[in-house]
Amino acid sequence: MGLSKRSATILAIYAALLLWALPQTPLWLDEVLQLGNRRNGSVLELMRWAQLNAGASPLPYLLQKFCVNLLGYSAFAARLPAALCSIFSAVVFAAISSRLLKESRWLALAMFLVLPIQFRYGIEARPYSQGLLFSLLSLWIFLKLEERYSTGMAILYGLSVSAGLYSQPLTIFPALAQAIYALPKRRAPLLAVMAAVLSYLPWHFPAQALYATVRPPTNFFSWRQIHPLVVVHGITGVGYVGAIPLLALAAWAIFEKSEAPARRLLYYTLAAAFAGPILMDAVFNYFFADRQLLFAMPAVVLLAVTPWRVGFSPREALASQPVSGAEAPRGLKPTLPMRFQRSGWRQPLISCLAGIFVIAAAIKDFRQAVTPRDDLAATADAIVAHLSPDVCVQAQPPGDIDYYLFFRPELRARVCGAESAAPEIMIVASSYTLPSERSTPAGLSSVQTIKVGRSDLVLYRRPR
Repeated sequence: MGLSKRSATILAIYAALLLWALPQTPLWLDEVLQLGNRRNGSVLELMRWAQLNAGASPLPYLLQKFCVNLLGYSAFAARLPAALCSIFSAVVFAAISSRLLKESRWLALAMFLVLPIQFRYGIEARPYSQGLLFSLLSLWIFLKLEERYSTGMAILYGLSVSAGLYSQPLTIFPALAQAIYALPKRRAPLLAVMAAVLSYLPWHFPAQALYATVRPPTNFFSWRQIHPLVVVHGITGVGYVGAIPLLALAAWAIFEKSEAPARRLLYYTLAAAFAGPILMDAVFNYFFADRQLLFAMPAVVLLAVTPWRVGFSPREALASQPVSGAEAPRGLKPTLPMRFQRSGWRQPLISCLAGIFVIAAAIKDFRQAVTPRDDLAATADAIVAHLSPDVCVQAQPPGDIDYYLFFRPELRARVCGAESAAPEIMIVASSYTLPSERSTPAGLSSVQTIKVGRSDLVLYRRPR
């Protein structure tokens, strides 16, 4: 997995920026839900917690627990496994690029790293970058397996696919694309993928059974969620301004006549990694989210870079066809063949599309790195700052109090009991609280409201 100097420089800069970004913002809701039982020391309790989260697999929880136990709890420690997986994903992606691209591999790496949906999960304490790492590693091993078959490499491929499933189940779809691509020449990849799926079932079925007992009623699939405009807007994580240039470059490569190495494999990957998650959501009635298409993005980036520097520029055409004095009289400009005249607009347009994507993506990445995604941590701090000694606190809905206890455990002793007779009660409603869940406690009157971002802290007092 050798890296060119340019690619190594890009990767080093990315790693430094990623590690810098980890502690810049507090954990947000989804990260809190993954890390929610950080104070429970038992691995069995951790596994049960993972089973209660829809579609979760255990490896990211275990790796995160190890890192937090080693370094102590902090946003940096909680997010470090995701960041390391993102960095290693970049190394593997660079190795894949060296096999599938003839040139401009550094550009492919830069576009992959700046991709906002990839960058986001490199700085979030979530499982997606770990799943992406094993998905890319499986692809790299598959390409090695295609070059030279060996039983050991086939076993290693199956183990990598299994590790991907135990990190994020959606990694199965790129692996299925690889298995189908290899048929009918080789059956080993398909057998390895089937073995990996079988190895995942002992986790999947108990997790599904336990999750079914607590399944929230709001997890539903709608065809409106996969409207083409909605998907295009969210697929890169930067909206239309980033998605349209990137998808245009990928489409350019698809409709181009020249054949690139393993182009068909990339097509299979796109089909499986796009259709698979949508079909899964429809079958299990689970809501579609843009992050589910993350594992299609390496193929999109590889295709998007393919048109770069393909063909001749007018200057190259002149250099390749020197004109004699007899053929080009003095003062008369030589005329290029028609195919070279048409190529004059090509590279500037490709450069423009790539530049728009990179600039828009970089701006989005910076905002993701420094802007908190919600107000939970700030709200917890505000509760502590404004809670008087004779006041208890209550959340709406009541179960949301755990979010604030996560950030400020000392609030546990101040939570209102079921029949609290405290003279004053502080009611907390976050940006996640539905309008139907907000209500005024019976027999109490509002005396003060404190705004914390999109959260509300309302102090209620009993009549004297």
